[in-house]
Parts: sequence; structure tokens; C-alpha cells
Amino acid sequence: MKIAILSDIHEGLNRKKTRIDIMTLLNNWLDANQPDVFIISGDMTAGPEKSLNLLNQLQNSNPQIKIIFVHGNHDVYYGDSTQAYEILLKFPGNLGNGPIKSSFFLPKN
Repeated sequence: MKIAILSDIHEGLNRKKTRIDIMTLLNNWLDANQPDVFIISGDMTAGPEKSLNLLNQLQNSNPQIKIIFVHGNHDVYYGDSTQAYEILLKFPGNLGNGPIKSSFFLPKN
């Protein structure tokens, strides 16, 4: 099993400083390297809706890769951190939902 791990993507902030579209680079890397599991350990971007949207885009673009997510402090920057946490729990691979069951890793039929 091939596992890739990345943290502190900070999508948006990186683009302001470098003008690089990190999500395109990330999708290209995933396509070229094809890990079985990709773990994102926090700080996708600032705000729960944007983080959830990017996670869903990443998973939809790479359905053969199981994406696991642990949110960081920037992902829950929001007026109400409890609400932000609930928004992020909508992503199926969020470890805030509890341990990942072995069925999560089975191929989709």
C-alpha cells in the first residue's frame, strides 16, 4: 500500500505569495504517483466551507485514492468553531468522524 501525507497546504495563501495553483500541482502529483491513501493533516485553507469544497474536489478528481483528513486550526477559522467542525465532518474521510473502518479502503463497485 502506497501512502502519501501532506500538511499545511494553505490553498489561497500560497497562491497570493507565489502565484502557483497548488491544487493543480497536487492533482498532477497524485495522478503521477497514484498513492492508495492520501492523508491531509490540517490547514487545507482558511474556513470550513472552502476546505470541504477543496476536499470534495480532490476526492472527486481522484476517486481511486482514499483521502483521509484531519482538520487544522485554519480549517476551523470561522465565527463559530463548533459549526465549522460540523461542516468539516461532512467529508467522509475526516478522522473527526472516528476511526476509519476497513470497508473504507475497499474498491468502490
